[in-house]
Amino acid sequence: MKCGVAATAGPECPLLSAIVRLDGRAGISHQIIGSESMIFTEAASSTIMAGELVLITGVSGHVGFRVLATALAAGYQVRATVRKQEQIDAITATKSIKQLVNKLEIVVVPDILKDGAFDGVVKDVSYIIHVASPLAKETDNPERDIIEPAIKATINILESAHKVPDVKRIVITSSMAVITAGRPEEPNRVYTEADVVPRPSPPYGAMMQAYANSKTLAYYATLDWIKENKPAFDVINLQPSFVIGANELNTSVKDMVQGSNALVLAPLLGSAQSAEGGPKTGFSTVHVDDVAYAHVKALDPSVRGNQSFLIAVPKQTGSFNDVIEIATKQFPGIGTKFPLKGSTPSKVVLNDSSKAERELGITFKPFEEQVKSLVGHLLELKDAETATSNI
Repeated sequence: MKCGVAATAGPECPLLSAIVRLDGRAGISHQIIGSESMIFTEAASSTIMAGELVLITGVSGHVGFRVLATALAAGYQVRATVRKQEQIDAITATKSIKQLVNKLEIVVVPDILKDGAFDGVVKDVSYIIHVASPLAKETDNPERDIIEPAIKATINILESAHKVPDVKRIVITSSMAVITAGRPEEPNRVYTEADVVPRPSPPYGAMMQAYANSKTLAYYATLDWIKENKPAFDVINLQPSFVIGANELNTSVKDMVQGSNALVLAPLLGSAQSAEGGPKTGFSTVHVDDVAYAHVKALDPSVRGNQSFLIAVPKQTGSFNDVIEIATKQFPGIGTKFPLKGSTPSKVVLNDSSKAERELGITFKPFEEQVKSLVGHLLELKDAETATSNI
């Protein structure tokens, strides 16, 4: 056996530690490989029979986790990657995952920017869904912390897939930012996946601007790599707008106020996403379940490869601040638990996602359904925190 994700200690695998222990969950073993560790299920350590093997990166994030749950429910065998060992227990303890661990293998890849980072996890993989990418964050060096990691991680997954014969398709989580970033406001324009902005050049800006540029540069880097290397597999880029909905990995109200969900929660929690008179955020959203479905459906060989899909509620109007009216109607009494006096200033961004509706078979859930999912979880966690504090 060559040194790989299911290898055992021996002369071919000098970095393998001989430390193996059974975890508390039936049928799951834990193995340490140098600085990396993995969870193997009984099914994942033998020949895959029930379904083809899919590698999913970034499953500790909002989108990645829901993609993982959707792929498992669809019958795929999944090998997933995370960066930290402690993320494994949180993932496998969730309601969506714990009943499906017999089809799941989780690998810790501490540094996805290292050359060959994914070489050890692509063996026997038929499909790859690449979600892992840095989010917008405060940093004194956006190019180092946001731009370069987004590009490097994407190229790494492409390079590793190119080294093995089995990969048929890679689905990459891009962003609607590749369509709208840096454009002047055009209120009546309707965007499609074909409207990708030109390749950006430095300076790349900070926070959201840097994030948008990172996604755009990663998109162009993918096209360049495909043109140069002409791989046997094809690539599909998905371009979701702001992804909204419950994140099962969040276990506190504080956990919930991050990423796209923060834009919806700000009006409820009494915070402001930008100063009065400051920049407005484009109001274009999509339910996290629809995003996950699109990723898994894109693996279907009946879907043509080497193309992009815009994943967003079509021709959506309204505002993030509409959450107050929607939540008040759907959850009477919410005003006794949250101030409902915040704001996320926004502007309408119109999208035509009919291609995804037609070719991926999606009926996009409206903003009301997204709010119901997110705020329902918010209230659940708030009630649990209140109950704990009253003990």
